[in-house]
Amino acid sequence: VEVTRFEVDSEGILADTHPKKFDEILVRYLIEGPDVDPKKVRRAVQLSEDSYCGVNATLKPAVKMRSEIWINGVLVPDEE
Repeated sequence: VEVTRFEVDSEGILADTHPKKFDEILVRYLIEGPDVDPKKVRRAVQLSEDSYCGVNATLKPAVKMRSEIWINGVLVPDEE
């Protein structure tokens, strides 16, 4: 699969009171390219988040972690 752009960004929601810890973190995966298969991207993201990412493994017990996958500017819906 040809990928012409791959970017990851994140956005955090802080608690209102001190200490202002993160209550929730959203990670966005932005991918562009012809014929990018959403199912394969979702599987790669799942493996990354569940098996390989030490940051996710460290934060997940205490912080709600969410992710979005965008392919060619279109949000890929969550699997039902």
